[in-house]
Amino acid sequence: MQYLLMDDGYDYEDEEVDSDMILTKYSNSVAQQKRAYDRLAELKRLKSLQLGPRQPRGIGYYPEDLRREDTLELTLESGLDRLSELKRLEVFAFEGTSHGVGKAEVEWMAENWPRLRELRGLKGSREAKELKEYMNQLRPDVVLSDFLEIP
Repeated sequence: MQYLLMDDGYDYEDEEVDSDMILTKYSNSVAQQKRAYDRLAELKRLKSLQLGPRQPRGIGYYPEDLRREDTLELTLESGLDRLSELKRLEVFAFEGTSHGVGKAEVEWMAENWPRLRELRGLKGSREAKELKEYMNQLRPDVVLSDFLEIP
């Protein structure tokens, strides 16, 4: 799977926003994400999972222009832990997604994906440098790269 797009099919463009609608949309999003994680978890022999826009990497390429808001949050709260059965996963890339990967998620990945060899996409997080250092402590064998870096 190269790209996963989640869309509830509803156009909120010209609608007045109220708190009930926001809570409903959030609840729907969480349910959708858990269904997506459950479907991905069925792919137990998966070796490479790449989420986000499929674009070439290289000089003159600006990933910020392609960052998607309608992607998986990639947090334990949103259901990332449902992917614990992907024991053969070697590459996990989430470049160009608006993710919420933090220290707990990095630790979870290091513990639950024993064959993980490459992790791409931490650059988009607020605490990217600290997360990379933490992953290097936990799993120095995992290559960490971003859009403009070719591993």
